[in-house]
Amino acid sequence: MFRSTVAALVVLAGGASADTIAPLPVSPSNLSIILTAAGQFASPGRNNFASPVAIGDDLYFVNQRGELLRETPTGFDTLIDIDTRPEGITGTERAVILNVAGTADHIFVAFTSDTLPDDLASAAPLPTGAEYAPDDVMYQVIVRYDRAADGSLVANSDVTLTAFEGGHQGHSGGGMLVLPNGDVAFARGDLLLPGSDGLTAPQDGTSWSSRLVLIDPVTGATEVAAQGIRNVQRLTFTDATQTEIAFVDIGGTVAEEVNVISVADLVDTTTIENFGWGRAGDGFAREGTFYINADGSVSADAPVPEAGFLQPYAQFGREDATWFAGTGPVASDVSFTSIDLLFGDLNTGRLLATMAPTGSSLNEVFEVNLVDENGVQYALSTLLDAAGVTRADLRFFNFADGGAGVLLERTGRYYRISQYMAAVPLPAALWLSLAALAALVRIRKHP
Repeated sequence: MFRSTVAALVVLAGGASADTIAPLPVSPSNLSIILTAAGQFASPGRNNFASPVAIGDDLYFVNQRGELLRETPTGFDTLIDIDTRPEGITGTERAVILNVAGTADHIFVAFTSDTLPDDLASAAPLPTGAEYAPDDVMYQVIVRYDRAADGSLVANSDVTLTAFEGGHQGHSGGGMLVLPNGDVAFARGDLLLPGSDGLTAPQDGTSWSSRLVLIDPVTGATEVAAQGIRNVQRLTFTDATQTEIAFVDIGGTVAEEVNVISVADLVDTTTIENFGWGRAGDGFAREGTFYINADGSVSADAPVPEAGFLQPYAQFGREDATWFAGTGPVASDVSFTSIDLLFGDLNTGRLLATMAPTGSSLNEVFEVNLVDENGVQYALSTLLDAAGVTRADLRFFNFADGGAGVLLERTGRYYRISQYMAAVPLPAALWLSLAALAALVRIRKHP
């Protein structure tokens, strides 16, 4: 109820109908956030870090070039590096560690490797076709470690669970999350370069690309839970109940999607939920609520709702930007009052949000301002200029206490996020009503 009331106060203008085939425009608002410096994880430059991951009371940093770091009061402990990665993991030129997830007892690491570890007889195969570079295969390998009481990794505790074939180029995905039942949810990309409609594999029931897969944390047994995603790099719960998962799916041409799915639906694999990417049996490929041509360009509006396909919780377009990639989201009852999900653009650092319940679909997307503690607005470019970089590469995350955070990959810094709430003047009639109520209370106390 409180969020609904605040939402009514902060919206400046609603989205208008678009003249072209595109999502509704992002709406301006006076939603604002404050960034408070939390630390420095690297020097400014072409860093290659995923979103940090909170496990227990610890915050872990994933240097995709091959390091897993744990934040400490005095700096960072290196838990995995090129010399301590598991036997049989040779790394690739592109990345060595894709992502991590964990519980109080275990940490799961998604490695990339040019070789398949000896203790795995095979890996889930690439789709067929020259587009997937079958002669240049690499592997995404999921490894389980025991987590010590101090947050470090127990020596020699690594167990290889499963592996998937991939390519050295193309959308690798990598979103990763441990579900309440202990399964590890892992997002597989479509393994293709930009410029297509996803081809047929994302909608082919025998494929392992463009999937959310579930991995048994003990046996490594793997099954498909959802299909039709393009390049999901982060999975997160929508709140502390851990009953829903949210993710941004990076679009190709027309629509960046923010999707939400219930954990109950995801783990019930008798039905495979479908987010639409790739050519379905009717010959159409989908991006958000739009049909996509073979070259990736948009062709027409799809029906809304459309039987057999999940509608995005929200979608937004490029709006004349030449390059755009959605990143996030992050949710936090600790940091936000009226914002439900905060997300943005990897390239420019543009900040966006929704204010609608996660059980709904096709919700309005709002612009979010960056302000100081006094509410004075400034541009993210101020932070970037100070670091001498031109791209933001935002990586949203949650701290161990549930607060929202963002890592600016290129600047080497990370921040706590809080929503700025300016005092809202009350209407005069409401002030008179409150004054009358206060007078009545005084009369009752002093008859």
